[in-house]
Amino acid sequence: MQEVSEGSTRLERMFDYVLGSLSVAPLRRGRNSVESTVYGRRGGGMAISQGERQARRPHNELKTAMRTFLATHGEPASISEIAAGVQPLVGVAPSSSYRSALQDGRYFERVSRGVFRLRDYSS
Repeated sequence: MQEVSEGSTRLERMFDYVLGSLSVAPLRRGRNSVESTVYGRRGGGMAISQGERQARRPHNELKTAMRTFLATHGEPASISEIAAGVQPLVGVAPSSSYRSALQDGRYFERVSRGVFRLRDYSS
């Protein structure tokens, strides 16, 4: 038990007792875990606590960047080319985010496996 100074109040002593009895829980993964990974429960990301969790990406930021890249690129591109092209704009994102965004048939058209282009509405 910790030494208690004569001038400490009852509340301070209780606070010291509670802090002294806390222990660090091991990292758990799962639905009710206190900590999660950078890319969610199934991701292979580094574990971080909720206090350090990064803010979510703004809605459609990745999709808009991908549309801009494909418009300036001018030809169909693979998912890895798209990811490399938009990384300076939006940073690192999981590959599933790119695949998910490319499923939007309003903007993207699949040319072949893993290769996409902007949908052409001129015809």
